[in-house]
Amino acid sequence: MIIILIKNVEIYKIKYNVKFKDVSKTPIDNGEDEIYYILVKDKNSKWKIASWGR
Repeated sequence: MIIILIKNVEIYKIKYNVKFKDVSKTPIDNGEDEIYYILVKDKNSKWKIASWGR
């Protein structure tokens, strides 16, 4: 899902489900989670991840 569209910048909000075999070894629990990615288009017309996080 694209949240914001600015020239040469795109922000995505990604939702996904995760299920770990051993929850005691992970910083997050099983279930739905979401993360944001900020992509920036550089001078060579390639998209690069500039930032990500919760």
